[in-house]
Amino acid sequence: MGLNSNLKSSLQSTINIAKKNQGQATALELLHQYSITGNSTELRQQMLEDIFVLPDIALLGQWTTIYAAPNTGKTLLTLWLLKENLLSNSLDGDFVFYVNADDNFRGIVEKTELAEQWGFHMIAPNQKGFSTAQITDLMVELAETGEARGADHRFCRTTSDRTRWRIFRCEPEP
Repeated sequence: MGLNSNLKSSLQSTINIAKKNQGQATALELLHQYSITGNSTELRQQMLEDIFVLPDIALLGQWTTIYAAPNTGKTLLTLWLLKENLLSNSLDGDFVFYVNADDNFRGIVEKTELAEQWGFHMIAPNQKGFSTAQITDLMVELAETGEARGADHRFCRTTSDRTRWRIFRCEPEP
């Protein structure tokens, strides 16, 4: 009882003072609020099957980052794997969005032609009003509204430094 009891009492006093002084939740209270301990049953029900969007690389519903030096084939690999899955009907191209944020205009045009040929969506900065600053907000909104759950939407993004691509799912379950 001794040390733990004293520590807990001191901590509670600190929390009460902080609340009184700020009128806001303390960091410790927020951590308790964010804890998912005790929610494993609900979480398991929301868990998705392990379905690969890009075989042996990227799972459906998970954020995947590939890091490598420039010009080592990250984009080529991503596009080829997407093409294979699209042509085998493993993915619905109407829900595949590739955000091409690192190419020059020629690269954007060439990759857009591939998107048209293989049946997925290409999004590029400064085209049709899109800005890369919007992508995070769009992804958060998709997740918060539930549109990101159980879907075939994928956001593939190559960053401006050509070091990463990411997969994100975003369509409501039927």
